[in-house]
Amino acid sequence: MAEDSEEDDLEALLRQELERPASSLSEEEAGSPPAKRQFTGQSPRADAQAPSPICPPHPGYMGGLCIRCGGLRPEGEEGAGVALRYIHAGLEVSQREAARLRRGAAEHAAAQRKLTLVLDLDHTLLNSTRFIDLTEGEAAALQREAAAGDAGPPPNLVALPALQTWTRLRPGVRAFLEQAHTICELHIYTMGDRAYARAMAAVLDPEGRLFSGRIISAPDSTQRMVKDLDVVLGSPEHVLILDDTEAVWPRHGGNLLPIARYIYFRACAERFGMPRTSWMERGGDEDPEAGPFPALLRTLRSIHATFFDDLAAGRSADVRPLVAARRRGVLAGVGLLLSRIVPLTSPAPDAHPLWRLATACGATCTLSPGPQVTHVMAPDWTQKAVWGRDRGLQVVTPQWLAESGHRCQVAPHCTAMNARVATAFAPPHPPSAPCIDAAGLWVRADESRFQIPMPGAGAGGVVAPVPAPRSAEEELAVVAAAAGGGQTPDRS
Repeated sequence: MAEDSEEDDLEALLRQELERPASSLSEEEAGSPPAKRQFTGQSPRADAQAPSPICPPHPGYMGGLCIRCGGLRPEGEEGAGVALRYIHAGLEVSQREAARLRRGAAEHAAAQRKLTLVLDLDHTLLNSTRFIDLTEGEAAALQREAAAGDAGPPPNLVALPALQTWTRLRPGVRAFLEQAHTICELHIYTMGDRAYARAMAAVLDPEGRLFSGRIISAPDSTQRMVKDLDVVLGSPEHVLILDDTEAVWPRHGGNLLPIARYIYFRACAERFGMPRTSWMERGGDEDPEAGPFPALLRTLRSIHATFFDDLAAGRSADVRPLVAARRRGVLAGVGLLLSRIVPLTSPAPDAHPLWRLATACGATCTLSPGPQVTHVMAPDWTQKAVWGRDRGLQVVTPQWLAESGHRCQVAPHCTAMNARVATAFAPPHPPSAPCIDAAGLWVRADESRFQIPMPGAGAGGVVAPVPAPRSAEEELAVVAAAAGGGQTPDRS
Protein backbone atom coordinates (compact mmCIF):
# COMPACT_ATOMS: atom_id res chain seq x y z
CA MET A 1 0.00 0.00 0.00
CA ALA A 2 2.82 2.38 0.87
CA GLU A 3 4.45 1.67 -2.48
CA ASP A 4 1.18 2.35 -4.32
CA SER A 5 0.86 5.64 -2.45
CA GLU A 6 4.39 6.67 -3.43
CA GLU A 7 3.71 5.75 -7.06
CA ASP A 8 0.55 7.84 -7.01
CA ASP A 9 2.55 10.73 -5.52
CA LEU A 10 5.11 10.53 -8.34
CA GLU A 11 2.46 10.33 -11.04
CA ALA A 12 0.64 13.30 -9.53
CA LEU A 13 3.88 15.31 -9.38
CA LEU A 14 4.73 14.63 -13.01
CA ARG A 15 1.20 15.49 -14.11
CA GLN A 16 1.41 18.73 -12.13
CA GLU A 17 4.75 19.59 -13.74
CA LEU A 18 3.51 18.76 -17.25
CA GLU A 19 0.34 20.80 -16.86
CA ARG A 20 2.16 23.79 -15.43
CA PRO A 21 2.06 26.54 -18.08
CA ALA A 22 5.48 26.81 -19.70
CA SER A 23 5.16 30.58 -19.76
CA SER A 24 5.07 30.59 -15.95
CA LEU A 25 8.63 29.24 -15.74
CA SER A 26 11.50 31.65 -15.65
CA GLU A 27 14.37 30.95 -18.00
CA GLU A 28 16.57 29.89 -15.09
CA GLU A 29 13.90 27.75 -13.47
CA ALA A 30 13.15 25.84 -16.65
CA GLY A 31 16.66 24.43 -16.67
CA SER A 32 17.43 24.67 -12.99
CA PRO A 33 19.13 21.94 -10.97
CA PRO A 34 16.94 19.74 -8.79
CA ALA A 35 17.70 21.74 -5.64
CA LYS A 36 15.59 24.63 -6.91
CA ARG A 37 12.52 22.53 -7.71
CA GLN A 38 12.32 19.64 -5.31
CA PHE A 39 9.90 16.74 -5.28
CA THR A 40 7.76 17.50 -2.22
CA GLY A 41 5.91 14.20 -1.93
CA GLN A 42 8.81 12.55 -0.04
CA SER A 43 11.67 14.13 1.88
CA PRO A 44 15.10 12.60 1.38
CA ARG A 45 16.04 10.27 4.19
CA ALA A 46 18.43 11.64 6.77
CA ASP A 47 20.60 8.56 6.37
CA ALA A 48 20.62 8.12 2.61
CA GLN A 49 22.59 4.88 2.87
CA ALA A 50 20.28 3.19 5.37
CA PRO A 51 18.19 0.22 4.16
CA SER A 52 14.70 1.15 3.00
CA PRO A 53 11.57 -0.91 3.67
CA ILE A 54 10.12 0.15 0.29
CA CYS A 55 13.18 0.02 -2.02
CA PRO A 56 14.70 -1.59 -4.03
CA PRO A 57 13.64 -1.52 -6.75
CA HIS A 58 14.17 2.23 -6.97
CA PRO A 59 11.61 3.74 -9.38
CA GLY A 60 13.88 6.63 -10.32
CA TYR A 61 16.28 9.32 -9.21
CA MET A 62 16.47 13.06 -8.99
CA GLY A 63 19.87 14.58 -8.39
CA GLY A 64 21.21 11.12 -7.53
CA LEU A 65 18.58 10.45 -4.82
CA CYS A 66 15.78 7.92 -5.09
CA ILE A 67 12.45 9.67 -5.61
CA ARG A 68 10.72 7.14 -3.34
CA CYS A 69 13.03 6.39 -0.43
CA GLY A 70 15.61 9.18 -0.70
CA GLY A 71 18.50 6.73 -0.85
CA LEU A 72 21.63 7.37 -2.89
CA ARG A 73 21.78 5.89 -6.35
CA PRO A 74 23.79 2.63 -6.25
CA GLU A 75 26.91 2.43 -8.37
CA GLY A 76 26.39 0.70 -11.70
CA GLU A 77 22.86 1.98 -12.30
CA GLU A 78 23.91 5.02 -14.34
CA GLY A 79 22.30 5.14 -17.77
CA ALA A 80 19.88 2.28 -17.09
CA GLY A 81 16.77 4.45 -16.94
CA VAL A 82 14.84 6.99 -18.99
CA ALA A 83 15.76 10.65 -18.50
CA LEU A 84 12.74 12.97 -18.28
CA ARG A 85 14.64 16.23 -17.98
CA TYR A 86 12.02 18.21 -19.86
CA ILE A 87 9.58 17.46 -17.00
CA HIS A 88 12.04 18.17 -14.18
CA ALA A 89 15.76 18.84 -14.36
CA GLY A 90 17.74 15.83 -13.16
CA LEU A 91 14.80 13.39 -13.24
CA GLU A 92 15.44 9.85 -14.43
CA VAL A 93 13.11 6.90 -13.93
CA SER A 94 13.61 3.17 -14.37
CA GLN A 95 12.37 1.39 -17.47
CA ARG A 96 9.71 -0.31 -15.36
CA GLU A 97 8.56 2.98 -13.86
CA ALA A 98 8.57 4.66 -17.28
CA ALA A 99 6.27 1.93 -18.61
CA ARG A 100 3.93 2.40 -15.63
CA LEU A 101 3.90 6.17 -16.10
CA ARG A 102 3.14 5.78 -19.81
CA ARG A 103 0.18 3.55 -19.00
CA GLY A 104 -1.05 6.06 -16.44
CA ALA A 105 -0.67 8.95 -18.86
CA ALA A 106 -2.53 7.02 -21.56
CA GLU A 107 -5.36 6.24 -19.14
CA HIS A 108 -5.52 9.89 -18.10
CA ALA A 109 -5.71 11.04 -21.73
CA ALA A 110 -8.30 8.38 -22.57
CA ALA A 111 -10.47 9.52 -19.67
CA GLN A 112 -10.45 12.97 -21.28
CA ARG A 113 -11.17 11.41 -24.71
CA LYS A 114 -7.87 12.72 -26.01
CA LEU A 115 -5.09 11.16 -28.05
CA THR A 116 -1.49 12.30 -27.73
CA LEU A 117 -0.14 14.35 -30.65
CA VAL A 118 3.63 14.90 -30.86
CA LEU A 119 4.50 17.89 -33.04
CA ASP A 120 7.77 18.70 -34.76
CA LEU A 121 8.63 22.40 -35.01
CA ASP A 122 11.00 23.18 -37.88
CA HIS A 123 9.50 22.82 -41.38
CA THR A 124 6.32 21.37 -39.85
CA LEU A 125 4.76 24.19 -37.82
CA LEU A 126 7.21 26.97 -38.70
CA ASN A 127 10.47 27.91 -40.37
CA SER A 128 13.37 29.80 -38.78
CA THR A 129 16.53 31.36 -40.11
CA ARG A 130 19.49 33.08 -38.46
CA PHE A 131 20.09 36.80 -38.84
CA ILE A 132 23.51 36.11 -40.34
CA ASP A 133 22.01 33.94 -43.11
CA LEU A 134 19.90 36.78 -44.52
CA THR A 135 20.95 39.14 -47.28
CA GLU A 136 20.61 42.87 -46.59
CA GLY A 137 17.56 42.99 -48.84
CA GLU A 138 15.91 40.05 -47.09
CA ALA A 139 16.56 41.52 -43.65
CA ALA A 140 15.10 44.88 -44.68
CA ALA A 141 11.99 43.25 -46.15
CA LEU A 142 11.40 41.25 -42.96
CA GLN A 143 11.83 44.33 -40.78
CA ARG A 144 9.30 46.26 -42.88
CA GLU A 145 6.78 43.43 -42.66
CA ALA A 146 7.26 43.04 -38.91
CA ALA A 147 6.83 46.78 -38.34
CA ALA A 148 3.65 46.86 -40.43
CA GLY A 149 2.13 44.06 -38.38
CA ASP A 150 2.92 45.44 -34.91
CA ALA A 151 -0.58 46.84 -34.36
CA GLY A 152 -2.45 43.78 -35.64
CA PRO A 153 -3.26 40.28 -34.33
CA PRO A 154 -0.52 37.88 -33.14
CA PRO A 155 2.02 37.99 -35.98
CA ASN A 156 3.12 35.11 -38.17
CA LEU A 157 6.58 36.68 -38.47
CA VAL A 158 8.62 37.07 -35.29
CA ALA A 159 12.14 38.36 -34.64
CA LEU A 160 13.91 36.77 -31.67
CA PRO A 161 17.01 38.89 -30.92
CA ALA A 162 18.06 36.66 -28.02
CA LEU A 163 18.38 33.75 -30.46
CA GLN A 164 19.47 35.94 -33.41
CA THR A 165 16.66 34.32 -35.36
CA TRP A 166 13.65 35.20 -37.52
CA THR A 167 10.72 32.76 -37.39
CA ARG A 168 7.82 32.48 -39.84
CA LEU A 169 4.80 30.51 -38.63
CA ARG A 170 3.21 28.24 -41.19
CA PRO A 171 -0.06 29.81 -42.37
CA GLY A 172 -3.00 28.33 -40.50
CA VAL A 173 -0.93 26.84 -37.69
CA ARG A 174 -2.59 28.76 -34.84
CA ALA A 175 -6.08 27.62 -35.85
CA PHE A 176 -4.80 24.07 -36.36
CA LEU A 177 -3.30 23.90 -32.86
CA GLU A 178 -6.42 25.30 -31.22
CA GLN A 179 -8.63 22.72 -32.91
CA ALA A 180 -6.22 19.81 -32.46
CA HIS A 181 -6.01 20.66 -28.76
CA THR A 182 -9.69 19.76 -28.32
CA ILE A 183 -9.04 16.11 -29.20
CA CYS A 184 -5.32 15.68 -28.49
CA GLU A 185 -2.83 16.38 -25.73
CA LEU A 186 -0.14 18.34 -27.55
CA HIS A 187 3.62 17.82 -27.18
CA ILE A 188 6.48 19.60 -28.92
CA TYR A 189 9.48 17.47 -29.95
CA THR A 190 12.28 19.25 -31.80
CA MET A 191 15.88 18.60 -32.74
CA GLY A 192 16.59 22.21 -31.78
CA ASP A 193 18.05 23.12 -28.40
CA ARG A 194 16.14 23.78 -25.18
CA ALA A 195 16.12 27.58 -25.42
CA TYR A 196 14.89 27.45 -29.01
CA ALA A 197 12.15 24.93 -28.17
CA ARG A 198 10.80 27.07 -25.34
CA ALA A 199 10.99 30.24 -27.41
CA MET A 200 9.00 28.64 -30.23
CA ALA A 201 6.45 27.27 -27.76
CA ALA A 202 5.98 30.80 -26.41
CA VAL A 203 5.42 32.15 -29.93
CA LEU A 204 2.90 29.43 -30.81
CA ASP A 205 1.24 29.31 -27.39
CA PRO A 206 1.75 32.64 -25.56
CA GLU A 207 -0.59 31.68 -22.69
CA GLY A 208 0.95 28.25 -22.16
CA ARG A 209 -2.44 26.51 -22.52
CA LEU A 210 -1.70 24.17 -25.39
CA PHE A 211 1.70 22.65 -24.56
CA SER A 212 2.25 23.49 -20.88
CA GLY A 213 5.46 21.69 -19.89
CA ARG A 214 5.34 19.11 -22.70
CA ILE A 215 8.29 20.58 -24.63
CA ILE A 216 10.97 18.06 -25.64
CA SER A 217 14.22 19.24 -27.25
CA ALA A 218 17.42 17.66 -28.56
CA PRO A 219 19.11 17.29 -25.13
CA ASP A 220 16.11 15.30 -23.89
CA SER A 221 16.38 12.59 -26.56
CA THR A 222 17.90 9.29 -25.56
CA GLN A 223 19.72 8.97 -28.90
CA ARG A 224 21.55 11.61 -30.90
CA MET A 225 19.82 12.75 -34.12
CA VAL A 226 16.88 10.42 -33.50
CA LYS A 227 13.47 11.00 -31.97
CA ASP A 228 11.74 8.31 -29.95
CA LEU A 229 8.56 7.94 -27.94
CA ASP A 230 10.52 6.57 -24.98
CA VAL A 231 10.64 10.11 -23.53
CA VAL A 232 6.94 10.78 -24.18
CA LEU A 233 4.58 9.89 -21.36
CA GLY A 234 1.98 8.06 -23.39
CA SER A 235 1.45 4.58 -24.80
CA PRO A 236 2.46 4.21 -28.49
CA GLU A 237 -1.04 2.89 -29.18
CA HIS A 238 -2.42 6.33 -28.27
CA VAL A 239 0.25 8.55 -29.89
CA LEU A 240 0.21 10.29 -33.26
CA ILE A 241 3.25 12.13 -34.64
CA LEU A 242 3.25 15.08 -37.05
CA ASP A 243 6.67 15.56 -38.66
CA ASP A 244 8.13 16.44 -42.05
CA THR A 245 10.97 13.90 -41.73
CA GLU A 246 10.26 10.20 -41.42
CA ALA A 247 13.93 9.31 -41.00
CA VAL A 248 14.11 10.79 -37.49
CA TRP A 249 11.49 8.26 -36.26
CA PRO A 250 13.10 4.89 -37.07
CA ARG A 251 11.01 2.99 -34.49
CA HIS A 252 7.69 4.79 -34.85
CA GLY A 253 6.88 5.21 -38.54
CA GLY A 254 3.49 3.63 -37.91
CA ASN A 255 2.51 6.55 -35.67
CA LEU A 256 3.60 9.17 -38.18
CA LEU A 257 1.35 11.57 -40.05
CA PRO A 258 3.87 12.95 -42.57
CA ILE A 259 3.49 16.56 -43.66
CA ALA A 260 5.02 18.40 -46.61
CA ARG A 261 8.10 20.36 -45.62
CA TYR A 262 7.43 24.09 -45.09
CA ILE A 263 10.34 26.23 -46.27
CA TYR A 264 9.89 29.99 -46.23
CA PHE A 265 13.49 31.26 -46.02
CA ARG A 266 16.07 31.08 -48.82
CA ALA A 267 18.92 29.87 -46.61
CA CYS A 268 16.83 26.93 -45.45
CA ALA A 269 15.93 25.96 -49.02
CA GLU A 270 19.61 25.99 -49.94
CA ARG A 271 20.48 23.90 -46.91
CA PHE A 272 18.14 21.20 -48.23
CA GLY A 273 19.59 21.46 -51.73
CA MET A 274 16.50 23.25 -53.04
CA PRO A 275 17.70 26.65 -54.34
CA ARG A 276 15.15 29.22 -55.54
CA THR A 277 12.19 27.27 -54.13
CA SER A 278 11.53 29.07 -50.83
CA TRP A 279 8.29 30.96 -50.40
CA MET A 280 10.16 34.21 -49.69
CA GLU A 281 12.05 33.96 -52.98
CA ARG A 282 8.79 33.29 -54.82
CA GLY A 283 7.13 36.29 -53.19
CA GLY A 284 4.27 34.47 -51.55
CA ASP A 285 3.33 32.00 -48.86
CA GLU A 286 1.35 28.81 -48.41
CA ASP A 287 -2.44 29.17 -48.67
CA PRO A 288 -3.86 28.19 -45.25
CA GLU A 289 -7.02 26.78 -46.85
CA ALA A 290 -5.21 24.75 -49.52
CA GLY A 291 -2.30 23.85 -47.23
CA PRO A 292 -1.97 20.66 -45.20
CA PHE A 293 -3.73 21.64 -41.97
CA PRO A 294 -7.40 21.31 -43.02
CA ALA A 295 -6.81 17.80 -44.38
CA LEU A 296 -4.75 16.87 -41.32
CA LEU A 297 -7.54 18.00 -39.00
CA ARG A 298 -10.01 15.81 -40.87
CA THR A 299 -7.60 12.91 -40.52
CA LEU A 300 -7.07 13.54 -36.80
CA ARG A 301 -10.81 13.67 -36.19
CA SER A 302 -11.42 10.50 -38.17
CA ILE A 303 -8.71 8.57 -36.32
CA HIS A 304 -9.87 9.99 -32.98
CA ALA A 305 -13.49 8.94 -33.59
CA THR A 306 -12.57 5.41 -34.69
CA PHE A 307 -10.10 4.96 -31.82
CA PHE A 308 -12.63 5.86 -29.14
CA ASP A 309 -15.39 3.87 -30.86
CA ASP A 310 -13.10 0.82 -30.65
CA LEU A 311 -12.34 1.60 -27.01
CA ALA A 312 -16.03 1.94 -26.12
CA ALA A 313 -16.84 -1.34 -27.86
CA GLY A 314 -14.15 -3.19 -25.91
CA ARG A 315 -12.01 -3.73 -29.00
CA SER A 316 -8.26 -3.25 -29.15
CA ALA A 317 -7.70 0.47 -29.77
CA ASP A 318 -4.51 1.43 -31.59
CA VAL A 319 -3.85 4.46 -33.82
CA ARG A 320 -1.21 2.69 -35.93
CA PRO A 321 -3.49 0.44 -38.00
CA LEU A 322 -5.85 3.40 -38.40
CA VAL A 323 -3.02 5.52 -39.86
CA ALA A 324 -2.01 2.68 -42.19
CA ALA A 325 -5.60 2.16 -43.36
CA ARG A 326 -5.99 5.86 -44.04
CA ARG A 327 -2.87 5.83 -46.20
CA ARG A 328 -3.88 2.74 -48.14
CA GLY A 329 -7.18 4.31 -49.13
CA VAL A 330 -5.59 7.24 -50.99
CA LEU A 331 -4.58 5.31 -54.14
CA ALA A 332 -6.65 2.15 -53.68
CA GLY A 333 -7.29 0.57 -57.08
CA VAL A 334 -4.39 2.34 -58.81
CA GLY A 335 -1.96 0.24 -60.83
CA LEU A 336 1.18 2.33 -61.38
CA LEU A 337 3.67 1.55 -64.15
CA LEU A 338 7.04 3.22 -63.56
CA SER A 339 9.55 3.79 -66.36
CA ARG A 340 12.90 5.58 -66.19
CA ILE A 341 12.24 6.14 -62.48
CA VAL A 342 13.70 3.02 -60.90
CA PRO A 343 17.08 1.95 -62.37
CA LEU A 344 16.71 -1.19 -64.47
CA THR A 345 19.65 -2.74 -62.63
CA SER A 346 18.12 -2.13 -59.21
CA PRO A 347 18.03 -5.39 -57.23
CA ALA A 348 15.14 -4.07 -55.12
CA PRO A 349 12.86 -1.71 -57.07
CA ASP A 350 10.34 -1.82 -54.24
CA ALA A 351 12.90 -0.01 -52.05
CA HIS A 352 12.74 3.15 -54.19
CA PRO A 353 11.02 5.97 -52.26
CA LEU A 354 8.43 6.60 -54.99
CA TRP A 355 7.56 2.91 -55.11
CA ARG A 356 7.30 2.77 -51.31
CA LEU A 357 5.14 5.87 -51.20
CA ALA A 358 2.79 4.54 -53.86
CA THR A 359 2.33 1.18 -52.14
CA ALA A 360 1.88 2.86 -48.75
CA CYS A 361 -0.96 4.83 -50.36
CA GLY A 362 -2.58 1.60 -51.59
CA ALA A 363 -1.35 1.47 -55.20
CA THR A 364 0.14 -1.58 -56.92
CA CYS A 365 3.45 -0.87 -58.68
CA THR A 366 4.99 -2.61 -61.66
CA LEU A 367 7.79 -2.17 -64.20
CA SER A 368 5.93 -4.00 -66.98
CA PRO A 369 2.82 -3.03 -68.99
CA GLY A 370 -0.28 -5.08 -68.32
CA PRO A 371 -4.04 -5.02 -67.80
CA GLN A 372 -3.67 -3.98 -64.17
CA VAL A 373 -2.05 -0.63 -65.07
CA THR A 374 -4.19 2.50 -64.63
CA HIS A 375 -1.44 5.15 -64.42
CA VAL A 376 1.96 5.51 -66.10
CA MET A 377 4.80 7.54 -64.60
CA ALA A 378 7.36 8.00 -67.37
CA PRO A 379 9.00 10.66 -69.57
CA ASP A 380 6.86 11.46 -72.61
CA TRP A 381 9.27 10.00 -75.16
CA THR A 382 9.35 6.50 -73.67
CA GLN A 383 7.53 3.55 -75.22
CA LYS A 384 5.63 3.01 -71.98
CA ALA A 385 4.31 6.57 -71.94
CA VAL A 386 3.13 6.15 -75.55
CA TRP A 387 1.64 2.75 -74.67
CA GLY A 388 -0.29 4.26 -71.78
CA ARG A 389 -1.52 7.25 -73.76
CA ASP A 390 -2.70 5.01 -76.64
CA ARG A 391 -4.86 3.13 -74.14
CA GLY A 392 -6.31 6.25 -72.55
CA LEU A 393 -4.40 5.80 -69.29
CA GLN A 394 -3.25 8.62 -67.04
CA VAL A 395 0.40 9.52 -67.77
CA VAL A 396 1.59 11.54 -64.81
CA THR A 397 4.67 13.08 -63.19
CA PRO A 398 6.21 12.18 -59.82
CA GLN A 399 4.63 15.37 -58.47
CA TRP A 400 1.23 13.73 -58.79
CA LEU A 401 2.28 11.01 -56.39
CA ALA A 402 3.69 13.49 -53.89
CA GLU A 403 0.66 15.77 -54.24
CA SER A 404 -1.64 12.85 -53.52
CA GLY A 405 -0.36 13.08 -50.00
CA HIS A 406 -1.10 16.68 -49.10
CA ARG A 407 -3.22 19.68 -49.98
CA CYS A 408 -0.56 22.34 -50.44
CA GLN A 409 1.23 23.76 -53.48
CA VAL A 410 3.04 21.33 -55.74
CA ALA A 411 5.85 19.93 -53.63
CA PRO A 412 9.04 21.75 -54.69
CA HIS A 413 11.20 18.79 -53.71
CA CYS A 414 9.99 16.44 -56.47
CA THR A 415 11.96 16.56 -59.71
CA ALA A 416 10.09 17.35 -62.92
CA MET A 417 10.45 14.67 -65.57
CA ASN A 418 11.53 16.87 -68.44
CA ALA A 419 12.14 20.49 -69.33
CA ARG A 420 8.59 21.06 -70.60
CA VAL A 421 7.10 19.77 -67.37
CA ALA A 422 9.65 21.72 -65.33
CA THR A 423 8.28 25.03 -66.56
CA ALA A 424 4.97 24.31 -64.81
CA PHE A 425 6.53 23.36 -61.52
CA ALA A 426 9.26 24.47 -59.16
CA PRO A 427 12.86 24.19 -60.47
CA PRO A 428 14.07 20.60 -60.47
CA HIS A 429 16.54 19.45 -57.86
CA PRO A 430 17.46 16.16 -56.20
CA PRO A 431 14.62 14.74 -54.12
CA SER A 432 15.23 12.88 -50.88
CA ALA A 433 13.38 9.87 -49.59
CA PRO A 434 12.04 11.67 -46.50
CA CYS A 435 10.93 14.61 -48.66
CA ILE A 436 8.92 12.30 -50.84
CA ASP A 437 7.74 10.23 -47.90
CA ALA A 438 6.69 13.44 -46.16
CA ALA A 439 3.61 13.60 -48.36
CA GLY A 440 0.67 13.72 -46.01
CA LEU A 441 -1.07 10.71 -47.61
CA TRP A 442 -4.60 12.00 -47.21
CA VAL A 443 -5.98 13.17 -50.58
CA ARG A 444 -5.60 11.82 -54.10
CA ALA A 445 -4.49 14.60 -56.45
CA ASP A 446 -6.28 15.51 -59.66
CA GLU A 447 -4.34 13.76 -62.44
CA SER A 448 -5.20 16.49 -64.95
CA ARG A 449 -2.85 18.87 -63.14
CA PHE A 450 0.13 16.53 -63.54
CA GLN A 451 -0.05 15.26 -67.12
CA ILE A 452 3.05 14.54 -69.19
CA PRO A 453 2.78 16.78 -72.32
CA MET A 454 2.09 15.13 -75.67
CA PRO A 455 5.21 14.57 -77.79
CA GLY A 456 6.01 17.62 -79.89
CA ALA A 457 4.01 20.03 -77.75
CA GLY A 458 6.20 23.04 -77.03
CA ALA A 459 9.94 23.30 -76.81
CA GLY A 460 12.18 21.08 -74.81
CA GLY A 461 12.05 17.38 -74.34
CA VAL A 462 15.31 17.10 -72.45
CA VAL A 463 14.89 14.60 -69.68
CA ALA A 464 15.70 15.71 -66.15
CA PRO A 465 16.48 12.35 -64.53
CA VAL A 466 15.31 11.55 -61.04
CA PRO A 467 18.51 11.26 -58.99
CA ALA A 468 18.99 8.71 -56.26
CA PRO A 469 17.54 9.90 -52.96
CA ARG A 470 19.70 10.85 -50.02
CA SER A 471 20.38 8.09 -47.54
CA ALA A 472 18.69 8.21 -44.15
CA GLU A 473 22.02 9.20 -42.59
CA GLU A 474 22.49 12.06 -45.06
CA GLU A 475 18.93 13.25 -44.52
CA LEU A 476 19.34 13.19 -40.73
CA ALA A 477 22.51 15.26 -41.01
CA VAL A 478 20.72 17.90 -43.12
CA VAL A 479 17.71 17.98 -40.79
CA ALA A 480 19.94 18.30 -37.72
CA ALA A 481 21.89 21.13 -39.36
CA ALA A 482 18.63 22.94 -40.17
CA ALA A 483 17.13 22.56 -36.68
CA GLY A 484 16.42 25.85 -34.97
CA GLY A 485 17.01 27.75 -38.19
CA GLY A 486 20.57 26.44 -38.35
CA GLN A 487 21.45 26.68 -34.68
CA THR A 488 23.71 23.94 -33.32
CA PRO A 489 21.60 21.87 -30.90
CA ASP A 490 22.65 21.97 -27.26
CA ARG A 491 23.33 18.36 -26.31
CA SER A 492 24.11 19.12 -22.69
